[in-house]
Amino acid sequence: MINPIDQNPFQQMRDGVAPTRESWLSFVQSALLVIGTGFLLSGIVSFFAYNWDHLHRFTKLGLVGMLLLATFGAALATRKHKLAHQVSITSMSVLVGVFLALTGQIYQTGADVYLLFLSWSVCIAVWVFIANFPPLWLLFFATTLTATILAGIQLGSSYTDQYFVDALVCLAFICAFWLLPKALKRAPTPKWFINVLFIAAATISVVFCILLSTESKILSLSITTLLVLATAIVYGWKEQNLSVFTLGLVLLLFLVVDIQVTLTLKSFQELSGTLFIATFLSFTGLFLIALAVTQTRKLFSKK
Repeated sequence: MINPIDQNPFQQMRDGVAPTRESWLSFVQSALLVIGTGFLLSGIVSFFAYNWDHLHRFTKLGLVGMLLLATFGAALATRKHKLAHQVSITSMSVLVGVFLALTGQIYQTGADVYLLFLSWSVCIAVWVFIANFPPLWLLFFATTLTATILAGIQLGSSYTDQYFVDALVCLAFICAFWLLPKALKRAPTPKWFINVLFIAAATISVVFCILLSTESKILSLSITTLLVLATAIVYGWKEQNLSVFTLGLVLLLFLVVDIQVTLTLKSFQELSGTLFIATFLSFTGLFLIALAVTQTRKLFSKK
């Protein structure tokens, strides 16, 4: 099997280099490996969901245990092939979550749901660092953030405190993958991975702010959300990433409109005036964003 190259053919075309036959073949092999693994894991989960009532509990646990051993063996056997090794570890990490979920369902441990995701994150943490595979880091980010959100809900913390902690978790992941490689002088994190983190963090922050905002909480919620959006805008500007830069500006406009509506809408009678101001702010903000993005694109093209 051909070893993956440093640049895929699409990146080579963007760099003005003609892709070779070997680069296309390597890309197709890698893509088929990842897609096939994804379908296989989906089939495993669907198998247990469909046949849940027809399988003995020892059969369920035994099958998942055998699959875990198989993926562990595959990870050991593919150490010389980086991508196959990383995909095997990712499969093993997904199966750990399946095994924990099966254990909780079969024995009815009574543990809170957030403990499932917290245990999942803890169990795969070492494998995540060993593989250093962006999709596996995304899984780790998702399980950690889900555990944080569910813990806040089930432990009865206030929504404002919970939202602040969730935002800090998102910012910690973003800063780790954006700033640490530069500080340690290591290879930069793939741009698509950073983009996904920023899109998830910024969107979740604004949605939570809109859903939880009241007149008494709007200040603390807005400051936390503004911190996340400012990080996205600074990253887009520093790294010349126009998509993240634009997303940060658009979500900032949503935040401004949400603050305006929350502070001005005190009764149903004031609805028309509030909507008029919100509409004016929206159209004015979109015009300014379009102007800023156009000028920024020209500036980035000159660098």
